[in-house]
Amino acid sequence: MHGRKRCSQRREPVVFEDMYSHAIRHTFCSRCFEADMQPKVVQSIMGHQHYSTTIDIYTHVTDAKFEEEIDKFGLALGGDFGNIIYI
Repeated sequence: MHGRKRCSQRREPVVFEDMYSHAIRHTFCSRCFEADMQPKVVQSIMGHQHYSTTIDIYTHVTDAKFEEEIDKFGLALGGDFGNIIYI
């Protein structure tokens, strides 16, 4: 045990209520896309046979990322879409 101190006290496990462990996979996948990783690479890392599983089930768009992409769209059109209300 190089560089590790042995802890003699026992700790209680931390329980996250209202969260399931599989959510970590969803979060990881979403963050990979937010970091602009290539979709086929993420698919391979996640171990998915089908691209649609990675994109349609595991990837979620945060509000911040949504706003960022809308701003890009506005800049491409030469306008400011920052005050649009989305439904």
